[in-house]
Amino acid sequence: MRPLVSVVIPTYNRSDQVVKAVRSVLAQDFHRKVEIVVVDDGSTDGTKEALERSGCSVKYIRQENAGVSAARNKGILEAQGEWIATLDSDDEWLPEKLRIQIDALSTFGGACQVCFSDCLLRTYGTTLFERAGFVIGNESRVGQLDRVIERIMGHNHIMHTSTLVFNRALALHLQGFDPSLTVAEDTDLLFRLAQKTGFCYVARPLVVVEDQPSNADRLSILYVQGKDSAYESKITMLSKCLSLSSANDPTVDHVRQALCGQYVDWIAVRIKSLRFREAYRVLARMRRDRWTPRVWGPILLRFAGFLKRRVPFW
Repeated sequence: MRPLVSVVIPTYNRSDQVVKAVRSVLAQDFHRKVEIVVVDDGSTDGTKEALERSGCSVKYIRQENAGVSAARNKGILEAQGEWIATLDSDDEWLPEKLRIQIDALSTFGGACQVCFSDCLLRTYGTTLFERAGFVIGNESRVGQLDRVIERIMGHNHIMHTSTLVFNRALALHLQGFDPSLTVAEDTDLLFRLAQKTGFCYVARPLVVVEDQPSNADRLSILYVQGKDSAYESKITMLSKCLSLSSANDPTVDHVRQALCGQYVDWIAVRIKSLRFREAYRVLARMRRDRWTPRVWGPILLRFAGFLKRRVPFW
């Protein structure tokens, strides 16, 4: 009998943690058939042997190291379930997680093909919804999300990958996660899903996330370091989002502003590090895309602030 849910767990050199993640799935109080697909992205720490010693029943797939997006896509492709639930290999589910989210999806029928929940951020001792200021008030703890695309593109993220449950056929139709993106690959897929279906949420923590600052917030770290890959990935993702949006879509302006902001930040970082030629290259790229007039003001303001800090007499 085909499983109703396939749990896709990508992992890389987390032999101890992935066993805990798998056991949290096996401990679910969900009484429908579930399969666990572990995609080993080229680990060298004996991940396969650790899973075998644990006695956990999983579908184990090994691939050459290709990144988390490629690993998730491989898992989705090999899965048999109607629904895909993604779980990072250093996170754990609470026992009621699948049952509550599948019930939520059933409540909204075909209107919602994606469900997410709140999660406990162990490092910070709070939940993701609390940190993002996503307050439900006196409403039901299960609901359909409004302004989905605006929330996906916003700074206060409320959707962690380990809380997601989505329709497998729809994800395959949208070609899954984009392996070319080094950051924001989950945001990219969520945007494309939001073009096709509604999202529902469960306003209670159903996942414990090991949100370590050292490895979890890759995007923030890359930005702080001024890494070009962070800006390249975000600009690629936002440009793709813009191309998928219709001209009369109310979210177009929001995406445009976010894209413009990425360009401005990228130029400002290069100017601050005195890489003027590289800053000009980004500006030339913006001119080709007809972005120049709207960004001169923000760029000049940021450059003035930089000079004020660096030059005493400014």
